[in-house]
This record gives sequence, C-alpha cells and structure tokens, in this order.
Amino acid sequence: MLACFAFLIMAIKVYRVSMSTIATHLWVMLIGLLLIIVVAWLLGWLVSLLRGRRK
Repeated sequence: MLACFAFLIMAIKVYRVSMSTIATHLWVMLIGLLLIIVVAWLLGWLVSLLRGRRK
C-alpha cells in the first residue's frame, strides 16, 4: 500500500499527472470493479436458480 502511494506521488511530481486525472481513473476502475462483481453475483444467482439450490 505504501508502494502504491509512493508511485502515485511520483506520478504526480515526476510525470506531472494532474490529481483530477488520477481521481478520474480511480473512479473508472472502481465502477469497472463494481460492474464485474455485480455480473458475477448475477451469474452465480442464475446458476443456483437453474440448479434448484435456492431455499
């Protein structure tokens, strides 16, 4: 975690990446992760429904 923070600080200072760009990319990653989790949950629910394991 400390290494990730150090990399972000380096990206801001050395490569002159704006904080808004980093925040935008973070939100895109979080939305993508949430989408993957929701799709996986829905597929798991559908499989359990089709197999009749729902109580």
